[in-house]
Amino acid sequence: MGAGTARPTLVRYHQIAVPTSALDRGEVTEKETIVAALKQLWVQGKFKTRKVIVGVGNARVLVRELSVPRMPMNRIRETLPFQVQDILPVPVNEALLDFYPVSEADEEGKPVVQGLLVAAIKSGVLATVEAVEAAKLEPVDVDLVPFALSRALLSGPIAHGNVALIHIGAETTIVTIAVDGVPRFVRIVQNGSDDVNKALTSRLGMDEYQAEQIKRRFGLSTQGAGAELRPAFEVIYEVTGDLVVAIRNTLSFYLSSRGGAAIERVILSGAEPS
Repeated sequence: MGAGTARPTLVRYHQIAVPTSALDRGEVTEKETIVAALKQLWVQGKFKTRKVIVGVGNARVLVRELSVPRMPMNRIRETLPFQVQDILPVPVNEALLDFYPVSEADEEGKPVVQGLLVAAIKSGVLATVEAVEAAKLEPVDVDLVPFALSRALLSGPIAHGNVALIHIGAETTIVTIAVDGVPRFVRIVQNGSDDVNKALTSRLGMDEYQAEQIKRRFGLSTQGAGAELRPAFEVIYEVTGDLVVAIRNTLSFYLSSRGGAAIERVILSGAEPS
């Protein structure tokens, strides 16, 4: 994928809210709840196809830069378990592995393919796929969410140069650095917008609905708020500050590992409130 690639076109969109207990950090914990929601989604959204691509991108997905000896892609994928077993947080037989090639180079006089290793905990991916199949849908592929976001948002002039795409989700934040539209660096940060809700409910005794409404109505702006909401804003500022620090540290790590590199623009995205 390059910066000149045609941009995907959104032809239909719908969403269904699910209880927070049905998912844990992006992984299915209540299968029947998710199955029912998917069935309802298809009816209400009036989608004509049942073929779907399942997106993964939670805290248990590892994306790291990796250089491998130059060889055909099928051979690279076959040898991945032997090359990465020492850098995985779980045994290699508990992970699903893939490799996203970016460029070719010579390292220490040997030809290599530089790219991104993608490793996902097998049980979490399979649980999601099983829920999708139980809803009578047909998974045709599993895609990494940062790659899908890059294809959707990075095209044309906006994709040229070094671009940081920051997607703030409910439980995680995805930081993707792309060069001319091609993802070169991905980190999934374990901070998200729901951290604000959890802090408001645990520290101030609010219910989930009240916490969500305050976050959505005011955000970081105190305009129009009464003095009684000051404790809530203190909590919001603190939690949001933690997220900003996590994003800044991620960008700093990328820049420090590439002498002379610079981020030319930042694109911010996030989930639409339900």
